[in-house]
Amino acid sequence: MQNRYVADIGDYGKYGLLSFICKNTGLHLGVNWYLVNPEEVGENENSDGNKTQYLKSEKYMKYDQDIFN
Repeated sequence: MQNRYVADIGDYGKYGLLSFICKNTGLHLGVNWYLVNPEEVGENENSDGNKTQYLKSEKYMKYDQDIFN
């Protein structure tokens, strides 16, 4: 995980899926988060993680308001 990736549309979907699984199965979720420096992995110019335009529209809020906020 790189800190520039937080809150893009892919994260929203993944967090929503994990939330749904936990709410409907009674399972508990644990997360391991490893911060990676993009310079160390050769991804300085990678544009992954910048897909945050969905945050400008509230239409996605209906799926999971807590995660959206």
